[in-house]
This record gives sequence, structure tokens and C-alpha cells, in this order.
Amino acid sequence: METQPGVRCQQVTRPVASVGLYIPGGSAPLFSTVLMLATPARIAGCQNVVLCSPPPIADEILYAAQLCGVQEIFNVGGAQAIAALAFAASPYRKWIKFLAPATPL
Repeated sequence: METQPGVRCQQVTRPVASVGLYIPGGSAPLFSTVLMLATPARIAGCQNVVLCSPPPIADEILYAAQLCGVQEIFNVGGAQAIAALAFAASPYRKWIKFLAPATPL
């Protein structure tokens, strides 16, 4: 859109390069959370999608992650998982955006 002669304004949408997903553990595996977080990330064009979930990771979560094209899965949970992703603790890389249940996109 040209606001005045020689001045053009536009909105550019770019996907973030890396997304870290946190999937809570517990007695009932929340594989639907994997679908709700990973699918929009992949559709948006995020190149690196990683998942963290506390041990033991349920087979349902692993299968949903495979369906959604999650590249890496780490067997760590809670605040430790978020801190490891946020501060690029080895072997984790630093992720640009974190998604977990009830976080806004």
C-alpha cells in the first residue's frame, strides 16, 4: 500500500525459525496437545520443531509427534525443560518461541 508518493507500507509475515513445544506428562497422555501445538507451527513454516515431555514419554505422544513432523524429542519435563530450551543448555539449542498448553500463539 502506498501511503504517499514514494512511501510504501506492507505487512510481511515470516515464520519463526525454531519452536519448542512442552507437552505435560501425567496419567493421561495429552497427544492432542502435540497436534494442537505442532500442526500450526508446521503449517506456518517453522523449520525446527522440538518437543519436551517428562519421562516416560507415552507412545501416543511419540506417534503424534511423528505425524506432525517434530524433528527432535527430549525426555525432560517441568521447569528444567523450559530452562534448557531457553538458555541453550547442551545438547539443546536456543528456541525462539515456546508453546505449551494455554500459551497464546
